[in-house]
Amino acid sequence: MEILRANGLDVAYERVGGRSGKTVVLAEGWLYAGDPGFYRRQLQWMREASPQDVAGVAREWLGHGYHQVDVVPFGNLAADAQHADRSRLPTVDRTPELTFPAIERATLGSGAQLVLAKREGAPLVELLAQFGGGFTSDVGGPLGLAAFTAGMLDEGTSTRTALQISAEAERLGAQLSTSASLGSSDVRVSSLKANLTPTLALMADVIRNPAFAPAEIERVRNIWLAQIQQEKAQAQSLALRLMPPAIYGPNSPYGTPLTGSGDATSIRALTREDLVRFHRQRIRPDNVTFYVVGDIDVAGATAALDTALRGWSAPAEPVPQVPSVSAPARSSPRLILVDRPNAPQSVIFAGRATTPSGAPSALAQIAMNNVFGGQFTARVNMNLREDKHWSYGAGSALIGARGERPFVVFAPVQTDKTKESLAEVAKELRGIRGERPVTPEELTFAQKGQTLTLPGRWETGGAVSSDVGEIVRYGLDDRYFDGYAARVNALTLGDLSGVASVVHPDRMIWVVVGDRGKIEAGVREMKLGTVRSLDADGNVLEGSKRWAPRLTVRAGRVSWRRWPAA
Repeated sequence: MEILRANGLDVAYERVGGRSGKTVVLAEGWLYAGDPGFYRRQLQWMREASPQDVAGVAREWLGHGYHQVDVVPFGNLAADAQHADRSRLPTVDRTPELTFPAIERATLGSGAQLVLAKREGAPLVELLAQFGGGFTSDVGGPLGLAAFTAGMLDEGTSTRTALQISAEAERLGAQLSTSASLGSSDVRVSSLKANLTPTLALMADVIRNPAFAPAEIERVRNIWLAQIQQEKAQAQSLALRLMPPAIYGPNSPYGTPLTGSGDATSIRALTREDLVRFHRQRIRPDNVTFYVVGDIDVAGATAALDTALRGWSAPAEPVPQVPSVSAPARSSPRLILVDRPNAPQSVIFAGRATTPSGAPSALAQIAMNNVFGGQFTARVNMNLREDKHWSYGAGSALIGARGERPFVVFAPVQTDKTKESLAEVAKELRGIRGERPVTPEELTFAQKGQTLTLPGRWETGGAVSSDVGEIVRYGLDDRYFDGYAARVNALTLGDLSGVASVVHPDRMIWVVVGDRGKIEAGVREMKLGTVRSLDADGNVLEGSKRWAPRLTVRAGRVSWRRWPAA
């Protein structure tokens, strides 16, 4: 299995189709070697290869100073008309019954929580350590601190450098990553079952003993600042930076940039003490849940984690609490126009807050979103892409959150059709609310999209781990996915009509990023609320004297709020 993972075939071992599934592995063997089982020979070669073999191949193929590829065309090929009826789509008369793995819970010796879903079939164990406190914990403090600290966890510990961490994970056939999201800071591990003990020891070192070495902080800081500049140069990420504060307000836990990277001023001001403080307050056993999915039972997982985390205890100070999240009530829209001179296209975003991901109406909202913009055949994409040809792709999304989650519509469009595209998006929003309600055919198609894709959704242990995490994070029942397909298929047109209030164009925050000189007049003609023109840093431009965001640094702390513009 170590060789299988090193060759990238471990994913294919779990997946059926797709670019890295079993079908592709078998087809490539047949195409290139005339043998669907050719992967076995490849693995044998890797298993038996010596350093001398590798050096010899390198001399043969890399020592000539040039590389020549000859492309020899195939002969005339044609589809076989005798064994397939291509006059209509195939009929799917039955679908497999799916069972989500049973969830078991335990408390570790350190006090940390364990949630496990046993999954046999591949000798792999997927583990996610999820600590409370992601982007939401940045409120009132340095923006970007949570994501920056999470990114530094695997950049060296008190006993290992970043390169040593990477090399050890590779030697074990393991994958280790650290990151932050809206509500959590995460350490994710994928391990071969045979190497679980040393892999967990490596993970525990990363969690408990990050060095936060000054030289590494400066190296990552430079990369981070470049990332922020890149976000400001890309219209989509720029809109995601500016929209949350406009929807929720700058003092809300959800009012920080959805990219999580923070602000350049706050990142420059971050100190090692800030990272140490965040680690002490958040990365602790009484603020973490370990999600484990794989070929292991709850007793084995508990014993393995207790061994790896022996001696880990929580500090005396309590875990800082994140305030509850709700967006201010809004009865009229607002539009933020962000100037990007010479932009090749305009990017339209519209968003507002809706009910939490764990709300009873969540399933109906997902189905409604699938009709509106959540899949390729959804209304907004078929309108702007397939019918008008003004966009390469438009859609909408419900972003998962424990509080009032964001509903976001997005549409990159050609510059000279910005005004017209705004009109079409607003028309689609009004239409699904009642002027053109969901049809029975659209409901059926949305239900199929939510249910027939479940086998692919749960192919890998990592995917199951993510859904187990959603169950716990959003307060759902442990058996939430039992009967999931039946509940989706029981949705009615009335259910979707009942949740369509979320797509209210007159209560949206609109963000349009593009060349102001070319699009402003048309944008203002749409009368989608008070127009405020900003630059990429959120500064108010001339002619838009409404409000301005300002960063204030006091005693090494960065605060971000809005003040009336001069």
